[in-house]
Amino acid sequence: MLSVGSKGYLSTIPQRFVLQLREVQVWEVTVGGGAPLEFFPVTFIINPKDAILLIDGEKTDGLTNLQVSIGSHNIEISKPGFATIRQTIKVSPTNSFFNFDLKQVELVGLTLLSEPIGATVFLDGQDLGKAPVSLFKYPGRYEVRYELLDYLTADEALIIPTDTSQYETTTKLIKNSGFLNLNVSPSDSRISLGRETVKNGLNELIPGTYTLNVSKSGWLSATETITIELGQTVEKVFLLPKIPLYCLGKLSQKTAKSV
Repeated sequence: MLSVGSKGYLSTIPQRFVLQLREVQVWEVTVGGGAPLEFFPVTFIINPKDAILLIDGEKTDGLTNLQVSIGSHNIEISKPGFATIRQTIKVSPTNSFFNFDLKQVELVGLTLLSEPIGATVFLDGQDLGKAPVSLFKYPGRYEVRYELLDYLTADEALIIPTDTSQYETTTKLIKNSGFLNLNVSPSDSRISLGRETVKNGLNELIPGTYTLNVSKSGWLSATETITIELGQTVEKVFLLPKIPLYCLGKLSQKTAKSV
């Protein structure tokens, strides 16, 4: 299968050739000129003049007289304080002049809230302080981040519409925790996760792997490794057997198992 291509030219359609080579036989392949891609001078008249023009996602560095290949292209024209234009144009020898007027837009009163309140808000990387935050911004797209201790960081795309003077949005943050529900008997046993003491009942924990120990003087202890996952509840029941008085010394090294 043979296909030939070069920058600025259309690639040839792949062709299949059957060559039967013989000893001392030389084959020569000649590549001729393919059909070149046609470019045409295109003029963009844009108001305001310092608006940013993208053609197929590529910046034009402020140039408005360009060589553009004939065919369809996606353009985007933007400037803060103006409504962004996104459009598909078709370039041809009879269609090479494009005129765009961006419409000026008013500032919008923006309020950013978090649930729970108090998250630190970043708008396009700028620290705005703790939610709720109120400010004025032009309609358009922004990147917002919410950060709060013990909660997962939330990153969102914010689009402020052009048809409103006030815009409010609330972001609900997810607690960075899971749960461990313990049912231990005797109920006054000492329950620990590493160096931390937890209660007999429902405990809220940061996701991770822990070593759980349940103990009480005169009873066999229990030790188990548990994993807490985000938003999940682990149920554990521990029934510690009492050590008979006559064999306390013999059984002191044994441990009970969870149910």
